[in-house]
Amino acid sequence: LALELGGTVRGDESLVIRGVAGIREAQPGDVTFLANSRYEGYLAETRATAVICDRQPRQAPVALLQVDHPYLAFQKAVRLFRPELYQPLPGVHPTAVVSPAAHIGEGASIGPHCTVEPGARIGARTVLMAGCYVGVQAAIGEGSLLYPHVVVREECVVGDRCILHSGAIIGADGFGFAFDAGRYHKVAQVGNVILGDDVEGGANTTIDRAT
Repeated sequence: LALELGGTVRGDESLVIRGVAGIREAQPGDVTFLANSRYEGYLAETRATAVICDRQPRQAPVALLQVDHPYLAFQKAVRLFRPELYQPLPGVHPTAVVSPAAHIGEGASIGPHCTVEPGARIGARTVLMAGCYVGVQAAIGEGSLLYPHVVVREECVVGDRCILHSGAIIGADGFGFAFDAGRYHKVAQVGNVILGDDVEGGANTTIDRAT
């Protein structure tokens, strides 16, 4: 584990780690982490077998795995012990509707009941899970992940390695109305939305298009 995380063990290097947990919930066999000085007091109380922490000198009743960035190291440890349960296969599901005028990158995965409109571009290794919609001339970069029922409207752009959680809607009309002659008139929303690389949008996030 020290080798994987680029750390140094202070204590018994032969200990066996079987899982990950928070510093207060951890049990023997778990590795936990300490990344905030507010939780320093729990170091003496934790039942964890080992604690991932920074490289500052400290005394502890358990083994320490000292690294440069404890929180990032712990996230890597989480994935070592709890890998992704679902790895979608590349290709287009038979129930998906993909326009012949769309471009699908190598290794992309288009899930059940997705719709990809003409001129849309899906980057290499990008995953669209069930029920996603990608509009006309929209573009999604490489290695991005769209969870079920994400909508990316026409001409909107999503960068590389983005994550959009279920129900996110990118590029719906903004709230644009002009009042005249006793009634409201809808203002055309002809701009788009551009998300850069490494953006994460939470569940049911809405980012409206520009006027």
